[in-house]
Amino acid sequence: TGASYERLAKQKGIEKYQEKGFKVMKVVLINPPQVFSKIMASAGVSPPLGLLYLAAFLKHSRHDTIVIDSVAEGVKNIYDVHKDVSCRGLNFNDIVARIPIDTALIGITNLFSFSFPVVRELTIAIKKIFPDIPIVVGGAHPSGTPVKTISESSIDFVVLSEGEETVVELLNNLEDYGAIKKIDGLAYKDEWGKPCVSPKTKFIEDLDNLPFPARELISIEKYYEIGEGHGPSQKKYTPILSSRGCPYQCTFCTPKLWNRRYRVRSAENIVSEIEECIIKYDIREFQFEDENLTVDKKRTIEICKNIINKNLNIRWQTPNGIRASVTDNEMLDLMKESGCHHITVAPESGSQRVLNEIINKKQELSKVTEVVEYASRIGMKTAAYFVLGLPGEKFEEAEMSIEYACNLAKIGL
Repeated sequence: TGASYERLAKQKGIEKYQEKGFKVMKVVLINPPQVFSKIMASAGVSPPLGLLYLAAFLKHSRHDTIVIDSVAEGVKNIYDVHKDVSCRGLNFNDIVARIPIDTALIGITNLFSFSFPVVRELTIAIKKIFPDIPIVVGGAHPSGTPVKTISESSIDFVVLSEGEETVVELLNNLEDYGAIKKIDGLAYKDEWGKPCVSPKTKFIEDLDNLPFPARELISIEKYYEIGEGHGPSQKKYTPILSSRGCPYQCTFCTPKLWNRRYRVRSAENIVSEIEECIIKYDIREFQFEDENLTVDKKRTIEICKNIINKNLNIRWQTPNGIRASVTDNEMLDLMKESGCHHITVAPESGSQRVLNEIINKKQELSKVTEVVEYASRIGMKTAAYFVLGLPGEKFEEAEMSIEYACNLAKIGL
């Protein structure tokens, strides 16, 4: 199951990196320690899907790739980075000790802004031992703040948005500064150390051409033991992604990082990955981390029918949230039949004014109520996301959100 190397080598987006003359190089990708205080019970620990996509692309581009999964490997280790920040995972010395001396490039993922202080301190620790190995960081925070991020002396490059093609191009041109300046979606320092940003203009259009995430590079069993996945899971599980981006324009969300580009994988490709996970890892639970799985009704139904027709007997859920305004009863019925046991909706606010004028979500709360009510009726568990304290929100509107959440709870949320 899955895609063979021979097929991948011929596919658009990968073959250009496998021509003769390219040097095989060693890359270390780091999932950094997690911000965590001694009084916390949990903070969520999920396999680093974006990092595993990048690792797979590097591997199939013939580069030697290692993943240091700091959180899962050291989840019981809680320590202070400095007086204001604590974290859990491998300590910096352990991480540095796992970096081979012949490493050509170190990549670190950074999703949230509140975790950037840990990433920054980690890069400083690495540079003390390996001053000549370039460090590149990627993820939502550095993509949204590339100039500020690249200004750190210990960070050499920032990848904006999706990083597969950008990182491989960077790796293949590390010794050619002129070529580096031309790489799409990359922040770097010029000859005088001044931050420079090449905007992200090119995105991977055919997601079916990407290799499946390299789950074999992490100890995925550790995540079952930790039991802090993004969604409620009872079996061996993995996150999975069937699309990138979102066509909507909610003010607080990340589609800006994708230039509002929405791209999807085919139902066949998604089911192939599910089959690989079943056979290779004995995984039967899947957490779809799409920005919005149900945007395209036809494709969602096709995914469900493929799962049903192949009798895959899986459980799945949408912990990252779906948009109620594009989700109907027909879709929910098929989702349930194909193994979906839990959905998360995202009303965000109990005030229609906040939705329309502040969030720009353009979603009717009545539709959210309908989806929760019907999903609960057919035996699907439901959860909801709310945001309190949005700029411009009135105190009484925050109270409206609490009241609306309570009303949803009465019908099964």
